[in-house]
Amino acid sequence: MVDRIDLDTQITGDITGDLSEQDRDDLVTSCAKMAVLGKNLGCVRAVVQHRGTHFQTKVEPNGFKAQVVTFDRKYILLLKFSIAFHIAGGQPV
Repeated sequence: MVDRIDLDTQITGDITGDLSEQDRDDLVTSCAKMAVLGKNLGCVRAVVQHRGTHFQTKVEPNGFKAQVVTFDRKYILLLKFSIAFHIAGGQPV
């Protein structure tokens, strides 16, 4: 059985092992701010519009498909509904 605390410690140590405690705290704060800013609806709309345009002009014409990977479930739901709204031409879905 995997010890979750031990695993988290090993992963965190591998990633942030060379950082001072202050730098680690700054990194956590920065990541938290990014998570909050990334979920701003204006930001989500801009991301969806950019990704949609990129997909339609660069990916789809070459016969490829795309996959969106995000950092948490709330953000993927925001993207999912925003993408559906974008595809529907700005009409509520």
